[in-house]
Amino acid sequence: MVTAADIPCRSGEASDVILIIPAGTDIFVTSDVTAGVVTISTMVIAVTAIVSDADGTRRAPRGAGRRERGRWDMGLGGPLGTNVAHSEDGHAKTSGGHRAPTPELARTAGSDGDVAPLTPTEKRPLWLARLDRWSIALCALAWLLAMLHVAPAFSDPLAWLPIAIGVLAGYLLADLLSGTVHRLADRFFDPRTPILGPALIAPFREHHADALAMTRHDFFEVSGNNGLATIPLAIAVFVLPPPTSLLTQLLAAGTISLGLSIVATNQFHCWAHVAVPPRWVRPLQNWGLILSPKRHDLHHRPEHDRAYCVTSGWLNPVLDRYRVFARLERSLDLLRRKPSGTD
Repeated sequence: MVTAADIPCRSGEASDVILIIPAGTDIFVTSDVTAGVVTISTMVIAVTAIVSDADGTRRAPRGAGRRERGRWDMGLGGPLGTNVAHSEDGHAKTSGGHRAPTPELARTAGSDGDVAPLTPTEKRPLWLARLDRWSIALCALAWLLAMLHVAPAFSDPLAWLPIAIGVLAGYLLADLLSGTVHRLADRFFDPRTPILGPALIAPFREHHADALAMTRHDFFEVSGNNGLATIPLAIAVFVLPPPTSLLTQLLAAGTISLGLSIVATNQFHCWAHVAVPPRWVRPLQNWGLILSPKRHDLHHRPEHDRAYCVTSGWLNPVLDRYRVFARLERSLDLLRRKPSGTD
């Protein structure tokens, strides 16, 4: 074993920090203590996530009471909404007041607009469960390193304005992207499409058949896809020079806000379906800072034709009023049905 005493250094100088990892794993040597701590922390997260419960399920610790088991099953949420009543329109209604639609028909891929019954999803494939855990671990590492990279530039007192504008712009863009992806996954492709089907399409179709299903998934399954999608953004922030001008500070803040908001989107969506969310989440929903059950309930009406944005839902009123997604969908249908050989 190598110790600090074995490392030669001149008087008054600090030697490099040596991080000792158990045999059989890589050894990281870095002179940046913070980066070392980030690396080790992320490794611990990854190993813990992948080794334990690699089948995609979570189990409450032994001896946990009924309430603790409910909170454990929710990942980051509160107890499951098991107190279910039925409203006059036939929808299931949780004790929190949010409606969950009964099994229904979901549109499959195809320009003819055929509608086929939604088949309930089977047990999540093992490779997807592992991918979710790796995605969250790598996402955490990438974004921590990206924020450490830009932190010195953000300490400038004059940077607060571009940072504030960038954070707001990134959050709005994440809301728009969540609605766009939601619409596409609801209306196009097929759950049986290779790779894309089980990873992206099937969860959305399952959600309409059983709106509370996502509340029974763990944090990795809920947020893994989004975490994986944002890793390129984090890498871009990390490899580019630190932002020094007001414009580059705005772009960096916007990119970080966009990425972290995308990562959090599915968890915000999940909390909107939970009868009893964590105590600190309820004020955020009531203040409208994140998606609230009341705002999201508009989407779970029988038509499922509105309120697609699920980060904050701020853009839903504008997008629904002007039928933006419906018009874009009609445009895509026209392009798809355009006869070949025509201009």
